[in-house]
Amino acid sequence: MTGLLSAFAAEVILITWRGAKAGKLKGDLPVKGLPVPADYVGAMIIFGFLAAAPESLKRPAGLVGWGLVVATALNVLPASIGGPKTTAAPAAA
Repeated sequence: MTGLLSAFAAEVILITWRGAKAGKLKGDLPVKGLPVPADYVGAMIIFGFLAAAPESLKRPAGLVGWGLVVATALNVLPASIGGPKTTAAPAAA
């Protein structure tokens, strides 16, 4: 498995885990407990562009792909261990 393909697989796993963990989503979801399909399509488009890189740029494309996985993983973490800090939205007047 190439570096970019394994990064894509890790990204899909993180997207699925994040969607399953966020069971608090409101509205009609296509499959309860899973993220909307647009989350997967976005990952496919980004990694598809990276996969279209010429042979000489395959390794840097794989590193960029793994960078995206790390960014997604940091966004999944709870705030207590380094994840994003959520703040309350200002009240509408």
